[in-house]
Amino acid sequence: NIQLKHSGPPLPGQSLTITCQVSYSLSSYATSWIRQPAGKGLEWIGYHCAGCTPYYKASLKNKFSISLDSSSNTVTLNGVNVQPEDTAVYYCARYTITQSISGAEQKPLGASTHHHQRGRCHTRND
Repeated sequence: NIQLKHSGPPLPGQSLTITCQVSYSLSSYATSWIRQPAGKGLEWIGYHCAGCTPYYKASLKNKFSISLDSSSNTVTLNGVNVQPEDTAVYYCARYTITQSISGAEQKPLGASTHHHQRGRCHTRND
């Protein structure tokens, strides 16, 4: 269950705030923000989860920021210096990210082994 609240349509150059209240645990799932300008495709803005660094689309990282409030279970998208081209339908969505592991391989006896483990937000399915 997700509910959106926004500050109203801003004028060009102003800021934008949209708050997404979720029913899931912010420590278990990331939340993504996506937008869709009229007549165009979906554009991913970024995601954030508790205990991880937020990630943004490179071209939007200076325009948008995502913050979390675990006490109220809200995820907020803040935009600065919005322009007419930022007019869109904005969506928040639960984003399940699992741990990615790469670089584990078998080596001949006596050779050094390399194991690389990389994880951003971890989701555990029990």
